[in-house]
Amino acid sequence: MVFFSQCKKPRVEITMKLEKDPTKNLVRNTITDQMEQEQFYRNVPTRIVTLPSDWFTQERTVIETWPYKFPKQKFTLHCLAADYFQWERNIKRSEDILGVKFIKGARQAIAHHKNIKIIYEWGVIGDVNKQTVRNILQECNKLGERLMIWLDYCGMPIKSRIATTGQCGWRNTDPIGNLHFILENAKHALVYQTHYVTLRNVLPNKRRESGLGSVKGPRKVAQKLIENFNHHKAALVYDDLYINRGACKKGMEMFTWGYRTSQTKAAHITKVMRNYTYEKDLKKAGIYLKSNYNMLGPLAEARAA
Repeated sequence: MVFFSQCKKPRVEITMKLEKDPTKNLVRNTITDQMEQEQFYRNVPTRIVTLPSDWFTQERTVIETWPYKFPKQKFTLHCLAADYFQWERNIKRSEDILGVKFIKGARQAIAHHKNIKIIYEWGVIGDVNKQTVRNILQECNKLGERLMIWLDYCGMPIKSRIATTGQCGWRNTDPIGNLHFILENAKHALVYQTHYVTLRNVLPNKRRESGLGSVKGPRKVAQKLIENFNHHKAALVYDDLYINRGACKKGMEMFTWGYRTSQTKAAHITKVMRNYTYEKDLKKAGIYLKSNYNMLGPLAEARAA
C-alpha cells in the first residue's frame, strides 16, 4: 500500500507493528463491542467480514466468545486476503492464530467452530467493479444474514492499485465507491472503514475523483469523508482520528469511521467520537502508549474484570 513508503522497514514487519499499536487495539476492541451491542439488540444470523492481514486478534475474539454469548445463533466469519502468499501462509498456521484447521479450496479455505463458519478467502475487496462486495451481499441475502463489516484498508482513501499475488498481479480498487455501494444496499448492517489520511503527496485529480477536492489536513480530510456519506440513510456510530506509532516514530494519522444502516439513529449502540491526534490527548483519555490493551467505557471495564 502507498503509505508503507514512508517507513523504511519490510512490509510484513510494518504491518505487524501497526496492528499491535495501542491506538489500533483501542479501535479494534471498541468496534468489536459495538458489534456485540448490535447483536444483543437484534440477534439474527450475521456475517462478519474483516481484513485481518497476519494479525487475527478481532477474529479470535469472535471465535472464542460469541458462541457463548449467542449460543443459539449462527454466524459466518468471512476474512479476506488480497495477497495469495499471505493467504497460503495463514492457512498453514491457522491452528496457532485462530485455533481452527482450514480445509483449503481453490480460493477459499473453510473451518467450523461451534456455531461459527469461518471462511478465509483469497480476493480483493474494494475492487473498482465492486464484485466482491456484491458477492458478499448476495450471500447475506441468500442465507438471511445481517452484515457487519470492517474495511480496514489502512491505505489512502483514493482509487489505487494493489498487489494480489506478491509481486505478480495488480487490481484496481475504489474503496470510497465500495463504501457508498454497501451503505446503499446492506440493510440493518454495521459498516466500518479505515484509511491513512495524511494526503500531502496525492495528486489533485486523485483527490477530486474521491470527492476530497483540495481539502488538506487529517481532520479536514476526515470531516470531508463523513460529509460525502451524509446522504445515506445510516447513523454515524463511529468517528475516530488517531496516530498509529507502531511502525514509525513520527506515526501515521489514521481515520476510522462507521455506520449503522437503515436508520438515522442507533440509540442501542454507544456512539464513539474521538479526536486523538496527539499523544497528550491519548494521555488525557487514560490511554498510555506502552500498554498492550486499551479501551474506554463500561464494556472495557467489564471485559477486563
